Amino acid sequence: MRPSTKEWARKTIVFHNKTKLYVTEHIENGYISFYYYDWVTPNEETILKWHSESHDNDKRHQTSTEPFYVHLPDSETLHSMYRLENFEHQTLRSIIEFILYFDKVISAFDGQFPYMSNQ
Repeated sequence: MRPSTKEWARKTIVFHNKTKLYVTEHIENGYISFYYYDWVTPNEETILKWHSESHDNDKRHQTSTEPFYVHLPDSETLHSMYRLENFEHQTLRSIIEFILYFDKVISAFDGQFPYMSNQ
């Protein structure tokens, strides 16, 4: 991952289950103008991606929650332009809470979810 700059804040959050959240935020006038939050497996495979970059130039790829949307793993979609609406998880805090709650749920299933298989 590239380092942070004045306009781009970049972080990697590593969770106890070894999944990672790559955080990329574009900063304008002291505020986050858009972001990319990409959650990946220990093997760098996409679990989910929360993005907020508007797609004004191509209405076919917009969601009703534009500019907020979610990308599914590449294995679940026909192409990278497929997006899901994102009504609830639009801040880094809410996304981290989602990941932590999700981890608690899958722990109850004794690690039988695909992203846990390579730990």
